[in-house]
Amino acid sequence: MEQSFDPVFKSIHGDLKKNLEAAEKNTLADSSTPSSFLKGSGSIPFSFHLDGTGKYNYSVEQYGAGKTVHIIAIITDPDAVYSITVQSSDGGGGFWSGVKPGQELKCDINTSFWHKTKISVSIQANVTNMDGHGKINYSY
Repeated sequence: MEQSFDPVFKSIHGDLKKNLEAAEKNTLADSSTPSSFLKGSGSIPFSFHLDGTGKYNYSVEQYGAGKTVHIIAIITDPDAVYSITVQSSDGGGGFWSGVKPGQELKCDINTSFWHKTKISVSIQANVTNMDGHGKINYSY
C-alpha cells in the first residue's frame, strides 16, 4: 500500500507544475475550456500484510493541490471478509464492511490547496498473517 498513493500525488504534482509553467508563459488554457493536462487518471496495484490480528494500517501525508481524487479500489486476495476505512484529513473517504475480494469500493478523497493532506487506510480481515493484493483506479 505504501507505493500505491505516490503515483497519484506525482501525477497531481506534474499537472500543477505544467499549469504553473503555462501561466508563466501566458499559455494557460481558458478555465472554461477542458484541457487534458488539468485531469489525470491511472491504475495502481497495491499489496498489504495482515498482521496476527488480521489488521493493516497505513497513512501518508502529501500535497494534493486542492484536487478531489476519485478512487475505485478492489482487493483481489486473500479470500476473506474485510472491513475497510479510508479517511482524508480534508474530507472524503468511506467505510465498508462485509467486503469480499473483487468488490469495488468507491470514494472521493479531498485534498487541500494550502497544506498537505493526510490519508489513512485501515483494513480488518477475518484471516491473519497473510499478504494481500489489490488495485486502485483513480481519476481527478
